[in-house]
Amino acid sequence: MRLGVPFWFALPLSGLVAAVVGMFFGIPSLRLKGLYLAIATMAAQFIIQFGMRNWTWLTGGSDGMSVRPPVFFGLPLNTDRRYYFLVYTLVIAATLFTKNLTRSRSGRAFVAIRDRYLSAEVMGVNVWGYRILSFGVSSFMVGVAGSLWAHYVQVISDEHFTIGLSVQYLASIIIGGLGSVTGAIYGAIFMTLLPELLRIPERALSHIWENAFTIVNQLREGTFGLLVVLFIIFEPDGLAHRWNKIKAYWKLWPFSY
Repeated sequence: MRLGVPFWFALPLSGLVAAVVGMFFGIPSLRLKGLYLAIATMAAQFIIQFGMRNWTWLTGGSDGMSVRPPVFFGLPLNTDRRYYFLVYTLVIAATLFTKNLTRSRSGRAFVAIRDRYLSAEVMGVNVWGYRILSFGVSSFMVGVAGSLWAHYVQVISDEHFTIGLSVQYLASIIIGGLGSVTGAIYGAIFMTLLPELLRIPERALSHIWENAFTIVNQLREGTFGLLVVLFIIFEPDGLAHRWNKIKAYWKLWPFSY
């Protein structure tokens, strides 16, 4: 915004900047695994939030920074309908890229390191390089998504990205299915629709019960958390795994062999 860079140049550039930052914070992944790695990445979130809040000449600090809507061949994408098609196109492109990445040499190395990093290292896989690369690729996607979000809400502020939002993203990935591209999509749909479905009884009771909004709203938050916990317990492999089992069942139906 300050330099007058066009949107279509700033969009991939935002991904590259996020990739560099992600690779920097991915360096601890060389020595950390599992829960400790998750704690390290959460610590990185607090550091970035602190930087956004205090780097006032760049981000505007607590007041944030205004962003103009993007322009596509002279057409401003300043409505939800117009912006939807832009985001939908980029989601398809990102999905196809990630699907093909998992079939490539780098993707197979990612899977090998995730499943058995010692075996991957013995087989000659450069564990250090591919771990850093995985942070760079995922952070690039996040940077592009962040740029799209900033141009949609037309303001950049650290208040948008809380620890609760990070937990929600993590829950959606677990519910959708770890290690699955389509699982991430299923998880996002589930985590978006579930709160809306839980609002239906709230709206129905509000017409006949004066205090229904307050009470049902509190119950809705608890019900939402309970459903997520139950889903993780009884379907730990996620929606993607369940969908694959349903497809396999109907592919063999009515025979079981």
